[in-house]
Amino acid sequence: MKNIIVAIDGSEHASRAVDKAREIGQAFDSKIILVYVAEGLHFYDIETGAMVKLSLEKIETQRQHGETLLQRTKDSLREFGDRVETVLLEGNPPDQLIHYIEKNDADLVIVGSHGVKGFKKYMLGSVVSKIVHHVDRSILIVR
Repeated sequence: MKNIIVAIDGSEHASRAVDKAREIGQAFDSKIILVYVAEGLHFYDIETGAMVKLSLEKIETQRQHGETLLQRTKDSLREFGDRVETVLLEGNPPDQLIHYIEKNDADLVIVGSHGVKGFKKYMLGSVVSKIVHHVDRSILIVR
């Protein structure tokens, strides 16, 4: 198990996914790739069923949050040294994650079962479900 992709979003479930990646990564001397997806200009609000347009300021705030979260998570995995990589994507979370996973060599994908509240509250239903149904890789869902 050389490469493990971990989707993070700042939620407790994503934190547990990172913990599981640490455990597996240590056992197999793996590289861990942390991936955060900042929403693009539009996103679908599952509660209202409406497309929502984000302001450029909100998009920049999300990018900054993603960069901070990626760095903090990378720092928490310091025992892996240069075997930790961070990736900041922008757009629709399930689509961006699926595309990234398909284009990169990963032996395992680890995701938390629920995402953060707010604009990412639909992470379980939408993101995890789409990844499970569209990615031809081993996937570990952490609760």
